[in-house]
Amino acid sequence: MMLPEVLSQSGQMSSTSPGIRATANTEVICKFLVSLSMDFSCYYNRVHILGEPLPHLFSRMFARLQLMKGVQSVLHSALKTLHIMPLTQI
Repeated sequence: MMLPEVLSQSGQMSSTSPGIRATANTEVICKFLVSLSMDFSCYYNRVHILGEPLPHLFSRMFARLQLMKGVQSVLHSALKTLHIMPLTQI
């Protein structure tokens, strides 16, 4: 599932009672983050991101580094939505 879809599922507006009421289902975002983390962890354990420093493998290495940057960006965006600061180091 994509992050925008998860965010739209997590927030619901209700106007059945007087005034506007918003419900945030934060567990949807948390489940998405856990699933993304598990999937990326499996990938990371299976694939050597940096690999051998051979010229013909550079494009593959740079693509994998971009994937890591994309996953990091999604994780940070989702955590920011929950007002959680991501760790800078473990």
